[in-house]
Amino acid sequence: MIEFLKVIIPLLIAFVGILIPAIRLYLDNKKLKNENNNLNEKIKDLTLDLEIDLQVFNDVKDIAENILFKTKADRFLILTATNGTNEMRFATAVYEQHKKTSKVVLSLGATGKYVKFEFDSSYKKMLKDAEIQDLIELQTEKMSDCDLKSIYENEVVKFSDVHFLMRGKIDELNDRLFYCSIATHENAPFTKTEKINIKSNIDKLKYILKKIDNI
Repeated sequence: MIEFLKVIIPLLIAFVGILIPAIRLYLDNKKLKNENNNLNEKIKDLTLDLEIDLQVFNDVKDIAENILFKTKADRFLILTATNGTNEMRFATAVYEQHKKTSKVVLSLGATGKYVKFEFDSSYKKMLKDAEIQDLIELQTEKMSDCDLKSIYENEVVKFSDVHFLMRGKIDELNDRLFYCSIATHENAPFTKTEKINIKSNIDKLKYILKKIDNI
């Protein structure tokens, strides 16, 4: 019996010595596999979100190009206004696109210039009217003195159509208003045919924005 134990105990010790690292290796591999699976899921989710964002971006770009190349519009902006649910105070340009002409040089860089721009009472009224009427048509030289007229004069914008797009919820106390400004540096307003083209594309844009849950 003693001789048997002398043989079997070293074998058991050796077996345990092999078994413990094997168990550790199995557990480590399982943990690594789970971590990789979680990472793959996150990458998949991120890729899906990115594809959705890119699709929306491409759709908006197509709409802007359609307007710019089929009408005399040469400046296309999407803006948001924030602060409270009634009185909006701050405007930010979130998207811009331009027709390649020498006249639009002064309008370039809106997304860099207009970030949390605190606007005046005339601008507030214009946004309220746009939300009610859906469209505000502006001719710079006939506008009363205000922030927006000064901007248009600096950029040599002659005519501008401001389209209400949608109102989104930030939280219980704050809304975000989305609107689009389509302008021309030409000395003539948009024709009826051009207005139909613009309206058709703005309706598409509204539909796209309403599908996005996180705005």
